[in-house]
Amino acid sequence: MQAVDSKQQQLKIGDIIRIAGFQTDSPYDTQELTLRLVTEMSDPRVTHMVYGNTLFIIDRGKGRNGYMRALNADTAQNFLENGKRFAEVAYALGFDVLMTRFTQPSFLQIFREIAKNPPRPNMGYKVQETSDGKYQVTFALGPRRQGEAT
Repeated sequence: MQAVDSKQQQLKIGDIIRIAGFQTDSPYDTQELTLRLVTEMSDPRVTHMVYGNTLFIIDRGKGRNGYMRALNADTAQNFLENGKRFAEVAYALGFDVLMTRFTQPSFLQIFREIAKNPPRPNMGYKVQETSDGKYQVTFALGPRRQGEAT
C-alpha cells in the first residue's frame, strides 16, 4: 500500500492506520491494530491529532513529558510538514519533551529537518539505538516549563 498525498486526498483515520500498519510491517492485522489504537485513544491521558494523512498519538507522562507515536500514510514531504505542525501544537498543549521509538531509519530524517530550522529556542532531539535494534528519540519541543501539561 502506498502513501497518499494529503494535498490530493484526505484519508479517514481507519485508512491511515491500515496504510501505516502495512508500511511498518505491524505484527497486528488491521482490525486488531485499529481496536488497540481506538482503545488507547479513548484513555483520558492520551491525546491524538491528525495532520494531513498522519495520526499522532501522545501518551501523557509525568509533568510535561509524554510518549508519542506517528502513524504515517502521507508523502515524505507532507510527513515533514505534518511533524512540524504536530510539534508546534504539542508544545502549545503543554508538552516540553516527547519520547518515541521506531524501527524505520527514515523517520530520523523528520527530526533532522526540524532541527535544521527549529521554530523555537531549545528545540532539538537526541537519538539512541536500543538493544532490540530500534531507535529511541527524545524530542525537546522548546524551553522547559514548570508544572503539568494541560
